[in-house]
Amino acid sequence: MSGRGIFMKNLPLKFLSLLLAFLLWMMVSGEKRQRVEIMVRAPVGFQNLPKNLELISFSPKEVKIRLRVQKNLMFSQDYRSISVMVDLSGAREGEEIFPIKKNMVILPEDVEVVKISPSYVRVKLEAILQKKVKIKPVILGTPPPWFEFKGYKVIPPRAVISGTKTSLARVRVIYTEPFNLRDSKIGEPIRLKLIPPKEAISIISPEDGMVSLILEGEEGKERKSIKKSIDGYLVIVTVEGLHSLVSRLNQDVIKGLERKGRRLVPVVDLPAGVRIIKFKITRERK
Repeated sequence: MSGRGIFMKNLPLKFLSLLLAFLLWMMVSGEKRQRVEIMVRAPVGFQNLPKNLELISFSPKEVKIRLRVQKNLMFSQDYRSISVMVDLSGAREGEEIFPIKKNMVILPEDVEVVKISPSYVRVKLEAILQKKVKIKPVILGTPPPWFEFKGYKVIPPRAVISGTKTSLARVRVIYTEPFNLRDSKIGEPIRLKLIPPKEAISIISPEDGMVSLILEGEEGKERKSIKKSIDGYLVIVTVEGLHSLVSRLNQDVIKGLERKGRRLVPVVDLPAGVRIIKFKITRERK
């Protein structure tokens, strides 16, 4: 049989099969092109906020968006990723209304925005200001008995803070972290951290947010008993002097014993400003 004969054989049946295939392709293609509309909710966000302003409040927090999507992709899209980013370039202090445009909606591919409701957002903005305030340390407890506390000095005495006009309005002073007087150190600066009064307030100066606290007062005298065994004798020497001198003394300051007349006396090597108040020498029990 010739090639033409093979082609012409069962021609009506072949034509019908071709027609059915074409109609099926048209149905599938048409379904792919068919688009449906759905409604979603999307959160409202902001970008390009001027550096000298702070966003205080805005409404609404989210908007309704009518979308047009391909019918066959309707259930495969991630609608949770849809959001609105409002451009705040050129914003000024006070209350303003910004339109929400279709190009501000962040969408998945093959999704079209039909309508946004509401189509605006109302924002309240405040200017960010700086203010100089006094630094006040938080001092707790009582000083040790050897320290007569008379006051303190803070370096630097003032701090520069930053925040909105509302947040700064009633701030007159900024406090440090607590410090207990029992940890007093004469002449040595104590580094303390500044605590911002509100979350909306930041510390501009000092840059590291730390200050030096110098306690003012006088070092008091202290008594201390020092013991040492020497040649079968227990020697107890009580000395008195400034705390910084006395607190470092140990039994090494007792060098030995010497006899003066009928009694034994200790031989000691004490720094200037420290003196013996009393001493006691007894035989040690064997």
